[in-house]
Amino acid sequence: MKLKTRCIAGLLVLTLMVTTVATGLLTGATTVSASETTTSSDTVSTITGNQLDLDYDVSGVLEFDVDLSDDYDTYDADSSKVTVTGYSVNKESVMTVDDEGNYTTLSEGVTNLTVEGSFTNTDSDETQDFTYNVTVAVFKDLSTLALSSSTLYAYMDKNSSSTVTGSVSLVGTNYTFSKSDITLTESASSSKISAWTVSNNKITFTFKKSGSETITLSFYNKADNSYTKLKLKVKIYKCYISNTSVLMYKGQKQTLKIKTTSSSLKTISNSAITWKSSNKKVATINSKGKITAKKAGTTIITATVNGKKYGSAVNVTSKKKYKAIKKAKSIYSSSTYSQAKRMSKGYYDCSSLVWRAYAPQGIYFGVKSGWAPVAASIAKYLSKHGKLKGKITTKKIKKYALQAGDVIFKTGESNGRYKGIYHIEMFTGYRFTSFNSDGSANVTTTWVARYDGYLEYSIATESRTPIYGRP
Repeated sequence: MKLKTRCIAGLLVLTLMVTTVATGLLTGATTVSASETTTSSDTVSTITGNQLDLDYDVSGVLEFDVDLSDDYDTYDADSSKVTVTGYSVNKESVMTVDDEGNYTTLSEGVTNLTVEGSFTNTDSDETQDFTYNVTVAVFKDLSTLALSSSTLYAYMDKNSSSTVTGSVSLVGTNYTFSKSDITLTESASSSKISAWTVSNNKITFTFKKSGSETITLSFYNKADNSYTKLKLKVKIYKCYISNTSVLMYKGQKQTLKIKTTSSSLKTISNSAITWKSSNKKVATINSKGKITAKKAGTTIITATVNGKKYGSAVNVTSKKKYKAIKKAKSIYSSSTYSQAKRMSKGYYDCSSLVWRAYAPQGIYFGVKSGWAPVAASIAKYLSKHGKLKGKITTKKIKKYALQAGDVIFKTGESNGRYKGIYHIEMFTGYRFTSFNSDGSANVTTTWVARYDGYLEYSIATESRTPIYGRP
């Protein structure tokens, strides 16, 4: 048995030398060649022993030649003619071939190839028939199989119990694999994978836990009863955005980051993040997460990491209102509520808090010194100057009608004051809470001296709708 490799007209030709058994005679060396077609990018496998190894899912042409000079004194290459009358296989599920030698390998497996023909001595007109068999083995060549990446990163939402997906592709192959072709094992003692699928050689994993592990993907190689093993390092991080509510003034710059709970990786690289602003007229954000405030209003910043979205509400106001909010928070955090001592250091009530926060910015609501005006008086002042906006509803909240620094008033009391107002609160901006299935954002309101969502709760539980003003 001999092996030859030839190149004919740019085609890869692998040649198998076998001993031919002729009817009643032993012939010389027989050559069988499997030529790859130009339309196929697959490579015809090497030939060993008495077996012709062909690649899976390949079409080509079989060629047959006989040299009988070593065995027959009467054989002359110039006067002897060899004719192949047909090719056949016993397992057409593995390979098909026609009488001209055109073949297609269909599935992995082994089949017997039979070649029939005759040779004729043109001088004596003596004809001899021959038949011989070759074992053809069809296998997938896994020698170049690889993964598109050796490491897979996946990012889970710290504040959600939902799963996260990540994908790699099989490369270096012309075959299409299914899940049944692959055996998966995990190095972690507790599985981090809840499901995995294979489609068009893309392997998608659904992860249910954070952490690191190595996934081994094993592919059975029928050619030598071995396994080709591909290893994939997986790193799954729990992530969160650095701030879900950002307060800024026009022209200011701040930076958002995507952080993780892992001690080995504090923040996600911006190269893995896509940043986007829902309203660039209010604020823009660049590829490094740097926000630039443009004008008063609210915009939702979206950070997309590996398909997972994180949001932040950016609230832009004037520099004066920005300082007033900071002042109000400082008073609230260091003081005690008391109407009786509302103007004393270390104490506040709702209206004195607002007045004492705005007064340093030159906004006095009609009273520059002395006793701070009550909530009703502040509302009346704003109304007189065209700054009382009217009722604030849930619909308006969702449309970002409020701006950081606005104040809301509770109305309807029989107290003899303007509009029966009895309470005032200072709005500090919106806070992002979640995304809807259509990509729109859910937000809640934030306050200097109240819990997040205070206004929404008041609207839902009280019969009187609050009004708001813009100092």
